[in-house]
Amino acid sequence: LDGTEEGDFIDYDYLVVGLGAETNLELAKGAKEFALPFNTLDDVRELEQRLQDIEDEGRPDVSIAVVGGGAGGVELAASVADRLQSTMGDLARGAVKLYVAGSDVMEDFAEDAREVAREALGSKSIEVLTNQRVEKVSPERKEGDETGSKYSVTVSAKGQEEQQEVSYDLVLWTAGQRATPLSGLSPSSEAKEPMTIEPTLRVTNREREFALGDIAGMQFPATAQVAMQQADYCAWNLFASIHSEPMLNFRYQHLGKLTTLGSLAGTATLSLPGVGEVTLKGPVASALRKLAYVYRMPTNQQRLKVGSEWLQNPEMWVPPELPKDIKDLEKLNPFVGAPNLDKLFDEKEVRDALQGFYERIQAERAKRV
Repeated sequence: LDGTEEGDFIDYDYLVVGLGAETNLELAKGAKEFALPFNTLDDVRELEQRLQDIEDEGRPDVSIAVVGGGAGGVELAASVADRLQSTMGDLARGAVKLYVAGSDVMEDFAEDAREVAREALGSKSIEVLTNQRVEKVSPERKEGDETGSKYSVTVSAKGQEEQQEVSYDLVLWTAGQRATPLSGLSPSSEAKEPMTIEPTLRVTNREREFALGDIAGMQFPATAQVAMQQADYCAWNLFASIHSEPMLNFRYQHLGKLTTLGSLAGTATLSLPGVGEVTLKGPVASALRKLAYVYRMPTNQQRLKVGSEWLQNPEMWVPPELPKDIKDLEKLNPFVGAPNLDKLFDEKEVRDALQGFYERIQAERAKRV
């Protein structure tokens, strides 16, 4: 275990591995040391502090690079642009640049969704630099400044031999997601590659180990949607393994793709039976994504907690174009100071949720008999 003396370990009867993914900062020299990933709560707090420092300085030449043209990079770029526009106004216009190694953003999404994303990024004055790969990130040294207050990004453009160096106040890295490396969990998990698993989500040749999500290495998209569907199957198969019941093979049901492009913008590509994929955009898509997030919370207590916190935060539902002092007026937000509705529910909610899950599994199993 990390943080313990060598040789410390935990015994288990059954093991479920779901460590998710991490940002691959080894794709460019210096990225690990000088670029900021966006994966963990610590990353969020660090970004919040960095942005606060930039806003406090109030310089007219703010520049932020976001590396990665997938949904994560697009969402992050849009959110940062909204944040800076809300706090700095016109000083932040054009401050965010998005580097995309491919020819378009969100290449695994439908064309309609990509078009909406391009329009949203343009409306926020975010410059999208396609076919450009970041090769190196390094601090800019100034006399008397040991650490460097800005960063130099070395970029290579497709079809061009000469590289370009650009200066930024902050470099955010979302490119190259990979399964979190494993070490020390079991003899089957010493490699840094995704685990080899059976259709039942059981690790190959390990009867008491299961895996789900990005670490599972199955031929499915590396999304939360897949991992959450796998969780239901994994829980049942764990129960079935303990009680010598037949296990179920995982079957993925694609429900669509949702993205946020700021507080009140987004795309929602839904798979409708008999119709195919339909893409929605704007506030409707943004609301659908928020509702989907709340719905997937395990209990009503957590749903109310997340929902009430969002309602009390104007950044989640008030247009970013409004001045910050107006959005902060509590009298305009009837939800500020509201009671903690999540306290209406207790641990009984957890038990009820688990019971409901068990009943759904039983019903699914009955259909297959």
